[in-house]
Amino acid sequence: MTNMVNKGSGRARLEFRIPSRGLIGYRCEFLTDTRGTGLLNTEFDGWDDYRGPIESRSNGSMLSDRKGTAVAYAIWNLQERGRMFVTHQMDVYEGMIVGENAKENDLVVNITREKKLTNVRASASDEAIRITPVVPFTLEQAMEWISDEELIEVTPKQIAIETKAREAAQIALGKAELRIEQLPALLEDSKEARTEAKRSGEEAAELRGTLAGMNLEKAKKL
Repeated sequence: MTNMVNKGSGRARLEFRIPSRGLIGYRCEFLTDTRGTGLLNTEFDGWDDYRGPIESRSNGSMLSDRKGTAVAYAIWNLQERGRMFVTHQMDVYEGMIVGENAKENDLVVNITREKKLTNVRASASDEAIRITPVVPFTLEQAMEWISDEELIEVTPKQIAIETKAREAAQIALGKAELRIEQLPALLEDSKEARTEAKRSGEEAAELRGTLAGMNLEKAKKL
């Protein structure tokens, strides 16, 4: 901060000299902090030395594991785990980020999962599906939200966020591990279950090796 002037009427003027990249996405946060009453004005002051990295989000993301159409039932079940970016009947694809995870790790999800219909009816079995309204990203907000491993896709209809191509191996690894966890306990001793578990385990081990090689190459470049 280079200057601060108290106007005496409940308003103050603050002047800062900061990197321009630090302002990406900050305008929305500034309006929220000031409840819409703050005024933000910027002016280029010149070139200076690199001031170091800027803090980014600590939360992980929710990655779609397949191509399809997002449905309300899947969104309703996933919104408890974080903030959603997609709405009902929105087209999604493999590797697309459909939400922000409340925890630090990335989560591979099936956003196209529909409710299984049966002939059995019970008074307390069906719950009303209530979806939290989604506020679409602006381009500036998307630029502020993404990390180095993510990309922004801008189309005439929407602004979407996706992972880079090399993250596809991580998605495949998540699928393999998910198949292992979902094997029915009643079929553990069956030949079919043992074969599926062995195949999924081999696939997961191969993908872990691929990811380890990618991380090693990345470390060498740094």
